[in-house]
Amino acid sequence: MSSSWMLGATGFVAGSQWLIVSVVAHRGGPAALGQISLAQAYVTCLSYVGWLALRNHYVVEDNRYPFSDYLFLRLVFPALLFGGLALVASTGLLDGAGFWATIAAFSALKFVEGFSDLNSGVFQKAHRSHTIAIAAGLRFAATAALFPAMLWAGGTVETALLALALAWLAIYLSFDNRQRHALVPMPDDIISADAKAVGRRWALFAVSLPLGLSSAIMILNVYTPRFGIVHLLGADALGHFTAIQYFANFGGMLVAVICQAALPMLARFAGQRSAGRFLSLAGALMLFALFGCLCGWLLIEFAGRTLLATIYGPRFADAQPLFAAAIPTIFLAFCGSIAAAAATALRLYRTILFAYVGSALVAAGLTYVLVPRLDLFGAFLAVGLAGLFQSAVLAAGMLAGWRKRVS
Repeated sequence: MSSSWMLGATGFVAGSQWLIVSVVAHRGGPAALGQISLAQAYVTCLSYVGWLALRNHYVVEDNRYPFSDYLFLRLVFPALLFGGLALVASTGLLDGAGFWATIAAFSALKFVEGFSDLNSGVFQKAHRSHTIAIAAGLRFAATAALFPAMLWAGGTVETALLALALAWLAIYLSFDNRQRHALVPMPDDIISADAKAVGRRWALFAVSLPLGLSSAIMILNVYTPRFGIVHLLGADALGHFTAIQYFANFGGMLVAVICQAALPMLARFAGQRSAGRFLSLAGALMLFALFGCLCGWLLIEFAGRTLLATIYGPRFADAQPLFAAAIPTIFLAFCGSIAAAAATALRLYRTILFAYVGSALVAAGLTYVLVPRLDLFGAFLAVGLAGLFQSAVLAAGMLAGWRKRVS
């Protein structure tokens, strides 16, 4: 039941993102989609650092820190990072003048989304996954009603994103935050100069930063090819790559939410030293990803052109052969995500960080090697091989960690 609600929530989250890129693609074509996807790449990578993986930390760890400590870090640290990114972009260092406005607007949207992400950890821990789905559904409804209307009425992408950020903030304050307060009251002040509170928050930051950095480096496997493609092939090629990658991102979100739902159980099996149950559950997650990729391949083979043209416009229909060829590489990336969830249950944070760093380097290096030779398929192949590398490193780390537990 929890997985079903989480899948519903993931569908709403993916639908919100997809609706934004679909409207932009229909209106501006591959070049416009390429530009917005590049801004998203910068902001999303930084958001994973700013969020510090606090949601996972809240679910897995004991109640050693009050919720006010988590909320303080979610409020202050992302604000500093996003503000710094917008400032750097305003200097023209990131792909030209004017690009800073798109980055600033995406940063505002991600900043607000971070509060709902943190509350999702509270709801999941309290077995209230349906609340996560309702909140995500409200944000999707706001996106469907507001973003296309703002854009088609003559507004820019930036103004539409800022208006959407305000709408999401209103939903958070009126629904998410009230539901969270009923489960986890917050008697402590968010901003506090008390020595004990400062000490706790510094300790929480110190223990969460490696996992946040790991998550950011992990997401680089997805977004690093975008930086290479825009320089090697141009904005139009990046738009076609992004159109296909959004299907992969949707599948990745489904895999992630299933892993998130299974994380408490994986952690329990690890604590009980039940290797058979642990491996069985991890294997079931792999089979889920494989089945999803097979279904996706059949859909693209028989209806790929129509699907791409409907979602993004007729200029994207020719990407169907590339999409079908990329699906096996997408599965390899999913395997890396599942291995990371299993390693998180074992609390192998340093191993995860090492695997993510290595995988990101593999993705970056192979992008510049393969894209000139294989065009856009080279970018997907680079992501898949990076996922395979990540899985191998994490599997070796988990084997060594398990032997220590039973010795």
